[in-house]
Amino acid sequence: MLSMATHHRNSAGQGKKKVQVSFVIRDEVERHHRSGINSLQFDPLINRLYSAGRDSIIRIFNTKTNKVRTHYQTRKKGTHGGC
Repeated sequence: MLSMATHHRNSAGQGKKKVQVSFVIRDEVERHHRSGINSLQFDPLINRLYSAGRDSIIRIFNTKTNKVRTHYQTRKKGTHGGC
């Protein structure tokens, strides 16, 4: 996955704009959150742990196998909410 961001800003006292380009290169499959976790929820009936991270990804872990079952990319940066 490749993300790109550009930032434009004027230098103080100069008419020229500086352009900064940032690239984020990620693995196609990521097994862990890239940032902190905002919320956790455990469902003991089906042995699932749900985590919502600041990386805008919601992950579902199978607690019996310790593997990520699936994940969802949210639209906004960060996921908010309580357990």
